[in-house]
Amino acid sequence: MRSPDKWVGVFILWMLLSVVCPGQTIQGTVTDSLGKPVSYAGVNLKSGGNLIVGYTTTNNKGAYSLQLPADVNKSGLMLEVTCVGFKKQDKEITDFTSSYNFKLSMAVNQLKDVVIKNKRPFLRVSGDTLSYKVSDFSSPQDRVIGDVIKKLPGIDVAKDGKISYNGKSISNLYIGGDNLLDDKYNIATNNIPNGVVDRVQVMQNHQPVKMLQGKVNSDDVALNLTIKKMPNYRW
Repeated sequence: MRSPDKWVGVFILWMLLSVVCPGQTIQGTVTDSLGKPVSYAGVNLKSGGNLIVGYTTTNNKGAYSLQLPADVNKSGLMLEVTCVGFKKQDKEITDFTSSYNFKLSMAVNQLKDVVIKNKRPFLRVSGDTLSYKVSDFSSPQDRVIGDVIKKLPGIDVAKDGKISYNGKSISNLYIGGDNLLDDKYNIATNNIPNGVVDRVQVMQNHQPVKMLQGKVNSDDVALNLTIKKMPNYRW
């Protein structure tokens, strides 16, 4: 059985070794150009092969302490400090007894020009009138204006050519503000070329009798086709 004196000797030897051969620590501070501490900056310890072998962050006073791994090759070690809003900075470790302090400069990142393109169709609202730009909804395959009207939000076109808006049949279809065809408006929608019409206007609560407009309310819905200014254009 070992005597207590031997255990005391082993303990004293272990204490001496820990004093003589302490674990090596790299430490220092990180500040900005004004000398203010930079908190939560990342501190990377990199080997000669640019591999990260140790990592820590600065505290609220900008200080850091990084334990050197026991099995790391001490030649070619680098300290790299990064932080959002600051330029990255690195230093080579040449003396393990010195402190490595960093003073970071602000990083100015200029954003590239951004062009926002809105491909959504435009809708103009004036009172009870919704105005749809035909070119926003038409495609090269649309031959007549009726092909475009079918695409407008809320509008349905039946097989017989009858048009309804939000489930309600339209009372009139005007061309340039004039009622030319009464209930035979499908003649116009099936024959007017697509390229001739500028806008399709949906007129809600439309009062067809001009003398009663603004006096007698109506829940009728009508469409109006505004024609482009194209001199001597025939259709």
